[in-house]
Amino acid sequence: MAGPARALASRLQAGLWGRPGTTERSLLMKLDGTLLVYFSLVWFLFGINRASYGTAYISGMREDLGFRGKDYNYMQTTFVVAYAVCQIPSTALLTVLRPRYVFVAANTVWSVLTLVTFRVDRVWQVFVLNGFEGAFSAVA
Repeated sequence: MAGPARALASRLQAGLWGRPGTTERSLLMKLDGTLLVYFSLVWFLFGINRASYGTAYISGMREDLGFRGKDYNYMQTTFVVAYAVCQIPSTALLTVLRPRYVFVAANTVWSVLTLVTFRVDRVWQVFVLNGFEGAFSAVA
């Protein structure tokens, strides 16, 4: 930010939340650095995973698994519906269990499901995997 914009943002922050102490500022920097890096990396990997389905579909997955008609759209819809349905329960889960364990478990399961994709040989298996990937993506 430029000088005047930065000063305005600083005044706005101080007016809303007060001036943080040195200990609080240090903690905020650690949290911002850790969480921002972690969630940026996870979001990037989720995006690569979603894009890889389109690439695989064009590169021969359609013929190998016998996709017909709107199967590709159904596959994408399965992911989105599972993602949307699991958003609220997964957020509630974070209030019951420690987020550090929930995020690690969800990302581990999501990673295993992503790796298992190479073993599918039927369209319905891709639908099921996409549904579970969507559910665990909602948690992470």
